[in-house]
Amino acid sequence: MADAYEHIATTTLGSDTASVTFSSLGSYEHLQIRASARSTLNTTPGYDGIDCRFNSDAGANYDQQGLHGFNSADAQDEHAGINDLRFWAVASDPSNSNLFGGFVLNILDYRNTNKNTSVRVYGCRGPDSSNGFVFFGGALWEDTSAVTSVLLAPQSGSNWKSGSSFDLYGLRSS
Repeated sequence: MADAYEHIATTTLGSDTASVTFSSLGSYEHLQIRASARSTLNTTPGYDGIDCRFNSDAGANYDQQGLHGFNSADAQDEHAGINDLRFWAVASDPSNSNLFGGFVLNILDYRNTNKNTSVRVYGCRGPDSSNGFVFFGGALWEDTSAVTSVLLAPQSGSNWKSGSSFDLYGLRSS
């Protein structure tokens, strides 16, 4: 049997909400979260980040590296010993209320208690005339516990905007 993603759950917000948590993860080798989201942050240039925590762990147990491009500029960021994973990938542009950003978050070997959990993320927001944004990154949760829940919140401390949608998938390997 070839690798196959199985849909586990969908959360589509009917009102502005502070965070989304997936806690029924199933028994898969890897997880993937696909989202189309925007935050209620009301600033220009119109992007916000994603904070991600495993098992409600808010300790300084996360490391990450990323590369992001904003219009014609690019930058690299690296953080060690932070309280959550931080990825720049969602829209918040007050001049365009229909603009959502998308991201794909891969959580690898999330049940393996013999190693730390690693993450890959790809995200973008746009396109519009001046504020396109793309992010690629990887991260590590410095804990060998099995991941039992995944919390996603806007990095700014604002809310997810109504209409944001999050889909959880599991990957079984042959």
